[in-house]
Amino acid sequence: MLKNESAHQRLWTKLILIFGCFLVIAAPSQGQSGPIDPSGHWEGQHGPLALMLAENTLYFSYSAIFGETAHTCEGVGMATLVDDNLYHHVDEMGTVAFILTEQGVQMNTINGVAPFCGAYWPGDTFVLESFKPTQLCRVTMPQTYFHEVVLGAPAQLTTFVVENDLVEVVSENYNLGQNWVLARFQTAQTTIVGLMKKDNLEYVDVAK
Repeated sequence: MLKNESAHQRLWTKLILIFGCFLVIAAPSQGQSGPIDPSGHWEGQHGPLALMLAENTLYFSYSAIFGETAHTCEGVGMATLVDDNLYHHVDEMGTVAFILTEQGVQMNTINGVAPFCGAYWPGDTFVLESFKPTQLCRVTMPQTYFHEVVLGAPAQLTTFVVENDLVEVVSENYNLGQNWVLARFQTAQTTIVGLMKKDNLEYVDVAK
């Protein structure tokens, strides 16, 4: 009987060790991180960057001056997720990468030239210390529509929010002008990002 118990215990010990090894292999590593949401205002080496994330799309507004002859960048648009925390903005002139890390944001040209900066743009780096998060606003009009994230006169989209809805905005001044803010509305089912008229919003004091 004692012999049988000992053999039984040894069998259970082996099973526990095998199962424990399986758990270690299957578990994610401690260094592995999930998707980063960089939404907010960043200050780079050459200028400010406004970002707003919606699922697999990163909306941006970037304004910069670089080089000895003071070249300018005026970029507004969207970048698409291509890998973990890596987004690409692509057009006929080239591809700009947005690389997100726990330390900040990196922008680089990886093909052709940056369409909104031209040749010789060295890219830009945005460290975490420069980051300002989005601010919460309440809609003050019966209906407020989202608009395309573009320079100039953005076209109105069909999506809208209603009075007393809460939206997140990047409120610092950037190249979208004084009348517009980059805004995001989130529900359990969907996330909407676009430009919104600043006059249709009021800031919420979250400290109250």
